This record gives sequence, C-alpha cells and structure tokens, in this order.
Amino acid sequence: MADISFGNASAGLTRAMGAFRGVSSGNPTLLTTFPSWNVASITRSSQGVYVVTLNDYSNGSEYMAFVSGYGTLGDTPSLTPGDDEHSHNLAVKTNSSANTITINVKNNDTNSDRDPYEIYFVVYG
Repeated sequence: MADISFGNASAGLTRAMGAFRGVSSGNPTLLTTFPSWNVASITRSSQGVYVVTLNDYSNGSEYMAFVSGYGTLGDTPSLTPGDDEHSHNLAVKTNSSANTITINVKNNDTNSDRDPYEIYFVVYG
C-alpha cells in the first residue's frame, strides 16, 4: 500500500501536486505552506486560466488531474465560507504531449473567467 503523506510523494501514484495563489498579472509561484512535487512552472495565460507544467511525466498519457480552490483575488469577504463568491466553477484539462494541465476558474454567477484567491491541484497516474 502506498504511503501518501506530506513526507512521501508516493511516486507510484502521485505524479504532481501543489498549491498557488491567483495573480492579476505575472505568474504565480507554489505556496511553500503546502506540499508540492514535480512542478516546473505555473503560468497565468489570461484571467482565470493557469497552465501548470510538470517537470517530468514518464507514464505517458495515463493520468488524471484534480483541482479545487476558493475565494476571489482581491475580494476579502470571499475568503469566508458562506460568502457568495467563496466557491467558484473549476475545470482542468490535461495535455500529456506538453506535460501540462490547464486550470480554468469561472465566476459561479456569470461564468466569466476570474482569478482565484487560492488553488490546490494533484495529478495521479
């Protein structure tokens, strides 16, 4: 049985993981308060759209990515559970030929792209 814990990335199952805060310009960096593994870079390609590039993925195209997060960048009340903008719509797309996952964050009312306060992701394969 794999030991999945903060101290063991469990290379047999976990391919990448990390957390970051949304930005309105430039590119975010991994948060050091959360575990991270096998992430080369995170790029903000447009509002609410972030591309995570993996350092290495040697298992071909057989992987799944999961994402979660909360809050809206610059909206302090959205950091509180129960606030209308605390949750949002999320999507993640894998691209095994480019070793990337693309995360899209949308406003839960208008479906317009928006930058999140914080995002968490893990890739299994």
